Amino acid sequence: MTTTEIWEGFNPVKDGTETSIISASEKGNLSTSDIFFTSEKTEGGRVRVFARVTFDNRWRDPRPAILLLPSRDPSRTFDDVTRSLVSEGYVVCLCDYAGNFDGGDRDKRTSYPDCYSYAQAPACFRDLLAIGATARETAWFQWVKVARRAVTTLAELKYVDADRIAVMGMDCGAQIAWQLAGIDGRIRALIPINGGGYLWRSPSSPAPADDATRAFSAGVGAETYAKFVSCPTCYIVSSNTRDADIDAAGEILSLVPSGCKAFMVAQGSSGQVSLSVYDSLIKWLKTYFAHDAEPLPMPQVRFNADEHILYLRLSAPGAPEKVSVFFSAEGDLPFVRNWRELPEGQLGDTGERIYHIPVSDPEDTVAAYARVTFPGGISVCSPVATVKPSGLGVQADIKAAAASRIVYNGSMGKGQFRVTTNGFFLDDTLLEAKKGPFGITGVGTKKGVLSLSLDTNESFSADRSAMLQMDICSAEPRLIRFGFASPSSPVDYGCVIKLGGGDFWQKIKLSASDMKNPEGKTLPSFGGCRLLTIAGAEGVLFNNLVWI
Repeated sequence: MTTTEIWEGFNPVKDGTETSIISASEKGNLSTSDIFFTSEKTEGGRVRVFARVTFDNRWRDPRPAILLLPSRDPSRTFDDVTRSLVSEGYVVCLCDYAGNFDGGDRDKRTSYPDCYSYAQAPACFRDLLAIGATARETAWFQWVKVARRAVTTLAELKYVDADRIAVMGMDCGAQIAWQLAGIDGRIRALIPINGGGYLWRSPSSPAPADDATRAFSAGVGAETYAKFVSCPTCYIVSSNTRDADIDAAGEILSLVPSGCKAFMVAQGSSGQVSLSVYDSLIKWLKTYFAHDAEPLPMPQVRFNADEHILYLRLSAPGAPEKVSVFFSAEGDLPFVRNWRELPEGQLGDTGERIYHIPVSDPEDTVAAYARVTFPGGISVCSPVATVKPSGLGVQADIKAAAASRIVYNGSMGKGQFRVTTNGFFLDDTLLEAKKGPFGITGVGTKKGVLSLSLDTNESFSADRSAMLQMDICSAEPRLIRFGFASPSSPVDYGCVIKLGGGDFWQKIKLSASDMKNPEGKTLPSFGGCRLLTIAGAEGVLFNNLVWI
């Protein structure tokens, strides 16, 4: 079914929303109302949707509104970004599309009748590609219907400017946001975060492989709806997220017919939005959503070779105030890349900025993107470009680092660790390297989950008997969960380690046989594992991670 066929007969404003306020509270100037509204009536019952609307009670005139479609992860919180957006002058409506809102009160959840049980959390998230006879029998179609009715509900509020409603979504919420903006002309701005279509795509299947997959993509694929997005669009991707393919961002943005579109990268983030990117987003919203303005040009990068040396060429029209270029040579998997900033480039005769890309192995895929800050403070990024240097005749111009058993030690400072919390914003101050017992430096986080990309060299980890050894200092007894992710497995393997407390370094060894997936299956070996995560380790120091 085409998008026109799938939505034939649906009218988001025909029936009343039956909105009821179940609670209201005020904190300073913030007013919050928890509401339920009816998305649809079926023979088996009604779809009753929970939403939380927040605004400034001092306002006396209608304000622009942002429909916020949250992450599929119920532990993620959006209070911080809600408060910030309201302080910037926007009404915020957090919509629980799947029924997994984790606000502490289990009565505050969206509920679907049995005929739509495939849209109800948590079962709906087990197979996001599930499709019935048509794309109408998918969770995605039900969720977009809910979102369209949420727009109707928002437009009815007296303090909302019905002509200025935007949608912002994270991971699954972002996929819904693309569809909503593509099918509903009432959306005036689109901000998807870590979700950009192509859910069916994998390295082994770059195109829809069967009739069901093609029907899914045509009916509820964000990449299909992107072709109909006419409103200003700002796509944000965390550099190391597993929820979206940063390399495909340029592909989906190229489908958007809107003349006003931007791409922003939260550098060093596994799933959150950095404060610098958020600052650019706020400026972008004030320029292109709350008002109308001439769109900024999108910078572009491309690779070329000269005398067997790899170069990156950046085209950034206008007069940018600042330019930064990031590259990685860690291969094809975006979520494990260690991005590094290049030294300042040279201005070429054509106006392009030219950067030398050091290459140690011409067979390793190189990825790069540029971040350009324009007058007014908005920073936008180029789409990510990738290349295998050998394909351009490039030869190695730096010596490859020798293979090492060492994953991390204190001499590396923070190393390549990243930290992720449940909040919307990335806090760069949480990750720290500091001295532990005997003056030995370790790395740790004050809050959240640590993650570390593992070396692609499997010579030390692929053997079934290989173990990852490390020293840990924990002042208090605690349980720490270690997780290992592999691109060949849809789920992670992990184990829980019990630590004693004290001012000393404890040595632990992790073996593949310790690692289980949710079904209880054992990890065959660490070979192929590309990401290590450590949860429950707030205030704990780690040092001397080494393969033995």
